[in-house]
Amino acid sequence: MDTSEHGTPPYGDPALATPGVERVGWSASVVALHVVATVLLAVGFVAVAVTLWALFVTVDDGGGANIGAGILGVFGLGVGALGLVVLAAAGSAAAVTRVRRRRAH
Repeated sequence: MDTSEHGTPPYGDPALATPGVERVGWSASVVALHVVATVLLAVGFVAVAVTLWALFVTVDDGGGANIGAGILGVFGLGVGALGLVVLAAAGSAAAVTRVRRRRAH
């Protein structure tokens, strides 16, 4: 089995590897950051979508502002922004990992 410089198998299915091409996968920290960022962005997107739906449904009620939808919208925007920050951290970590691996060879 093909292994990385640390003796651990790279991410991905070895059966799908292209013969003769060196396989260097992402580090575990980059994968973890990428997964966390994706989850945060998805939660933020869903929260903002539910907020927009709730505001649209209650716009004709005449009872004033929909406080719950506003709080959910602020939460969704905050979580989405945090997801973008984590995604930027994952990108910079991937770039640093790639540069270090190139310099090591």
